[in-house]
Amino acid sequence: MSKDYTRELNELGVSIGGILLMVVDQNKIPTAADLIKRYSREFHNKIKDIESKEKMEEAFKPFVNTIMSIVETLGVPANQFKPTRKLILNEMYRFKDTTLFSGLKK
Repeated sequence: MSKDYTRELNELGVSIGGILLMVVDQNKIPTAADLIKRYSREFHNKIKDIESKEKMEEAFKPFVNTIMSIVETLGVPANQFKPTRKLILNEMYRFKDTTLFSGLKK
């Protein structure tokens, strides 16, 4: 049974974007937003038919790495990178726990 995570992925993208707005050059935000949307669509296509937590975790880890690579290439100042990374990871793992894992089998 296919699940549609479109709304939730959009909300995650908005949350990540809000964090990035605090620390990144405003001229880079549109490019970052486009990349996050593109990789979120690809992730959505991978997970919409997944029914187990194990398979969801396998799909989620590369998605996290990709999003964090985008963040790293944006040039977040060194003194702000660690807290920015932590905020974004918190959002992503909250999304995994509350949205992706809800209703899945072990």
